[in-house]
Amino acid sequence: MNECEMGLADCDPKATCIDMTHSFTCKCPHGFTDKSPDPVNKPGRNCSKLINSCDSPNFTGCQSKDSKCIGTKDGFVCRCIDGYIDLNPANPGTNCSKAG
Repeated sequence: MNECEMGLADCDPKATCIDMTHSFTCKCPHGFTDKSPDPVNKPGRNCSKLINSCDSPNFTGCQSKDSKCIGTKDGFVCRCIDGYIDLNPANPGTNCSKAG
């Protein structure tokens, strides 16, 4: 039985339903993150569009002018730009100093 073709799968409308031998699985598309309650056993039930925190007009996360923001699926991380070293690895990208 193909639950995907029969409309029996409970995938998020944005997810892809993948038929398997005895069941199905769901997969969120590129640019979306899986926010399903049980993403290990029941993935793709709740797909949420990724938001790049770095591009937000109100973003103030990387406070050093010598750091850059890198978007991640869970938010962002700050990293010192090339040629600079991080003086506070516990709080990356917030205290960068020119190397050498």
